[in-house]
Amino acid sequence: MPTRVLLVDDSPFILDELARILKDAGGFEIAGRAAHGVAALELFSARRPDLVSLDVQMPVMNGLQTLRHVMTRVPVPVVMVSALTAEDSPLTFESLRLGAVDFVEKPGGDRPGSLSEQRQLIVERFRRAAAVEQRRIRFCALRRPPLHGSRRERSQPACLIAASAGRAGLSPVLRFLNGFPYGLGAAMIFAFDLRGGAIESLAKYLEKFSALKLVAPEGSVKVEAGSVYLVSSLSPSLLIEDRGEIWLQRFPPPARSSRERFVEMLFTSCAELFRERTIGVLFSGASAGAAYGVEKIASRKGKVLCQSPESALEPAVLQRVLDRGLADRTADPEALFDSAVTSVLQVA
Repeated sequence: MPTRVLLVDDSPFILDELARILKDAGGFEIAGRAAHGVAALELFSARRPDLVSLDVQMPVMNGLQTLRHVMTRVPVPVVMVSALTAEDSPLTFESLRLGAVDFVEKPGGDRPGSLSEQRQLIVERFRRAAAVEQRRIRFCALRRPPLHGSRRERSQPACLIAASAGRAGLSPVLRFLNGFPYGLGAAMIFAFDLRGGAIESLAKYLEKFSALKLVAPEGSVKVEAGSVYLVSSLSPSLLIEDRGEIWLQRFPPPARSSRERFVEMLFTSCAELFRERTIGVLFSGASAGAAYGVEKIASRKGKVLCQSPESALEPAVLQRVLDRGLADRTADPEALFDSAVTSVLQVA
C-alpha cells in the first residue's frame, strides 16, 4: 500500500514540486493539498493521511499551531518542510518537541547540493518518517523548572552522566533535563547527532527547559557540577585530567576517521576517569558507537540506563544494548530521569 501524504504549504510551486518528487519516487500517494493549517486540519479529518508534510510560515494558521492540533487528535508522522527548519534553527527544535518526527528544507533555494540531491533527501526523510509507528509519536509538554542563582555549583562533579541521542531523541532529552533537579553534584555530557554549528543553537534552546547550566564548548572547558555539556557526535571529544581537574577537550576530526568511534571514545574517557561513578544514558537515535561506549562504562562498574525501545522513534541502538544485556535499567522518558537521580545519589 502506498503511503498517503497530506501536503501543506502556502506556495503552489512547492506543493507541485513535492507532489512531483513523491510521484517520481514511487510508493507515495497524495491524500490532499492545503495552503494553510485550517484547511489542512479539515483534510486531515476527512482523508486520514499516513504522513503530513508541513510548512512553518503560512497564513490563517501556521505550521507549529497546526502541528499541535495534529498531535492532539490522532497523531501521525509529520515532516516539517520549510526554509526555516534548518538544522540549527530554534523552530526545528520546537517542531521536534511538539511531535514532528523529522525536518527537511524545501527543494530549490540557495542551499548547497544539486536539486537531485535535495529531492533524494526529501524522499529519504519521508520514507523514514512513514516507517515510524504511531504509538511512538509524542507531544512533549514541559513546565519551566525553578532556577537557582547563577546555576553554577563551581565544584568538580562527584559523578558524571554520559549520554547520547539523535534528532529523534530531542523530546525525551527535554523531558529528562526538565525533570532533573539542581544541586546533586553531577555533570552531564550529551553527544548529539548534529553538526557542530547546530550544537550552540541547541544549547540555547534547551537552556530554558533545564534548571542546570547548558554549555556548548568551543574548545577545552573545565567540567563542573550542575552543568550540561553538549557536543557533536560527528566530531571527537574526550575527557582528560590535568592537575586534578577534569576537562572536556574537542579535537579536529582525524583523516579517514570513523564517526561511530567518536562517541565510543568519549564514553571510554568518561569511564576511565569516573569509573563506577559514571552513568551512561542512551536516548532515541543514540549513536551506534554509544552501544560500544556503554560496554566500557559497564566494564568499570558504572551504570547504564536506556530509554525503552517501545517509546523511541529510532530504537535500533537501544534494542542492541538491551539484547547484549548491558542496561541496568530501561524506562520510558518520564521515568528515566528518576532512575538517573537515584543512580547519582547512590554513587555521588
